[in-house]
Amino acid sequence: MTQNYQLKTLDDTKLLAKAIAKIADRNIYLLLSGELASGKTQLTKFIGAEIGVTDVINSPSFVILNQYQTKYDWKLIHIDAYRLDKKNDFSEYFELTIDNFTIAEWPEKVNWNFDKLKTIAITFKVDSDIRNLTIATNNLTSEAEQTLFADIK
Repeated sequence: MTQNYQLKTLDDTKLLAKAIAKIADRNIYLLLSGELASGKTQLTKFIGAEIGVTDVINSPSFVILNQYQTKYDWKLIHIDAYRLDKKNDFSEYFELTIDNFTIAEWPEKVNWNFDKLKTIAITFKVDSDIRNLTIATNNLTSEAEQTLFADIK
């Protein structure tokens, strides 16, 4: 299922974060693509707050991956693959994502096949102060899709 959405204000970003947090669960991958400074890390921070992360969430650009404890029995795994390329062996990181909720910025930079995984893919395009998003889901339950898209209308 695919839907277009606009973020015009920071409150819009918070609403999107709440909708995603409502269906966040182990073995779901949120894939965030878009130019630098388009709002990927800010969305991640808001989602983290919604799922009970108390640590400061920073972009893991130099360390590639950060883990955060949530209020659930799974962790938030935050990956920033900006500095990687498809030649890097990223499989060592994949094991850390199992049974956790993963947010991957720049997923197109890694050589992973996300097709068989439960994913929410968001592409950010900035036009002045508005962020135009394309949100596509794959392999989520129909209930999770309905919840997500109903909450972001």
